[in-house]
Amino acid sequence: MRARLATPVRALAMLCLSVAGIGAAALVVASAALLVVGLGRSVFPAAVSLLRRAADTARRLARQVGVDIERPYGPETDAIALLKARTTRRDVIWAVLEPIIGTWAAVLALGMPLFGLYGAVVQPFVWRANARAGGSNAYGVIHVTSTAAALAAIPAGLAVIALGLYIGPAVLRLRARWTRALLGPSRATRLEQRVETLVETRADSVDAQAAELRRIERDLHDGAQARLVGA
Repeated sequence: MRARLATPVRALAMLCLSVAGIGAAALVVASAALLVVGLGRSVFPAAVSLLRRAADTARRLARQVGVDIERPYGPETDAIALLKARTTRRDVIWAVLEPIIGTWAAVLALGMPLFGLYGAVVQPFVWRANARAGGSNAYGVIHVTSTAAALAAIPAGLAVIALGLYIGPAVLRLRARWTRALLGPSRATRLEQRVETLVETRADSVDAQAAELRRIERDLHDGAQARLVGA
């Protein structure tokens, strides 16, 4: 139940993150243009770092709704390496598409409880003032023109709140799965990471074998020397 009640707050955080992400992506693109003409070597890594922090926040929010997203970044820190990195391009694409594709889910998960709260708590007390001001009162299909209609909006609003809290987590999980498609490691990145792991494992194995050979040689040398001294 606590997770459902936290859904509107998480949805609001996702909406704020969309704004921050598009701003960071714009900074990355602008500094990349400066990098192409020979400028921006110090600005571009900072812009990429800012965008990655936004992406990491998106991963944390996804984890809170049950979707784990691996962090795909490599060890590169140089501006040129970051410019060529596949993960930088994917982060920019995520930030650009996020307000277009992902925002509807956050709006739905946040908007339904707010609309229900308006019907259950606000509408019954403002319809008279609104009517005196010449406005029209409607809560969904309910035309609030009397006290009875205003009271009818209360259970309708509570039902909207309950429905919003019920479907909200599922909607945010669907949004998080879309986020994972761009912010998680791509197939090529996974293959690169696997190759790096194999290379490191092979290097460790070679080092271990070399250490074992040195130990054997030392034992043979020390043993032969001891026998000669004993003779």
